[in-house]
Amino acid sequence: YSMPEDREIYPLEDIIKDFSIERVGVSGAFFDVKKLDWINQQYLINNIPEKDLWGKIKDWGFSDEKMAKVIPLIHTRIKTFGEFMELCQFLFINHIDLTEELLCPKGLTKDLSAEILQCMIWSMEAQENWGRTGFETASREIASLFEVNHKKVMMRILFAVITGKHQGPPLFDSVEILGKDRTRARLLNGIEFLGGISNKKMASLKKMWEAKAPHSEHP
Repeated sequence: YSMPEDREIYPLEDIIKDFSIERVGVSGAFFDVKKLDWINQQYLINNIPEKDLWGKIKDWGFSDEKMAKVIPLIHTRIKTFGEFMELCQFLFINHIDLTEELLCPKGLTKDLSAEILQCMIWSMEAQENWGRTGFETASREIASLFEVNHKKVMMRILFAVITGKHQGPPLFDSVEILGKDRTRARLLNGIEFLGGISNKKMASLKKMWEAKAPHSEHP
């Protein structure tokens, strides 16, 4: 789709007012994340005065309500104030760095780790509980499903995909703070990093999960 004027940014009102079906293209749509980041940057520069920026950042990620949940997780783990962000940065950023070593403990293949993460998503969706208890329950179910050690294998994979590290603040409490959307995004990001799952394999994996998972109920 193209707008009639040659501008980079348009107010929503103008997009609605000037919409025309004739300008809808037939080629495949492409979502440009870099362009979206640039547009967001322009909004921050032009619409939020410098004096108001910290208040907006605080409301976004450092509200008193959120920090009241974060502080108990790291209170006894930090030796200096400088260690705070090192321990907790995964709670405030959208992208974390992953490695095959982190996501494939104890000699697991990339395919198997990806399947474990996919089944975690299905289990969480089946429970409709993306909080602390739901994540813990799902982790134990999937460890049992794949016959892997919960502490030595399952928890290491999940710590890696959620935090980008071998260890950190309590995982289940951290997931509670991250929330459904960001937790799901991290699991999907881990699957993608590991090479994804083919459609054929996804279908057989879903059948296996549906047959064995305690929370999968089908008519």
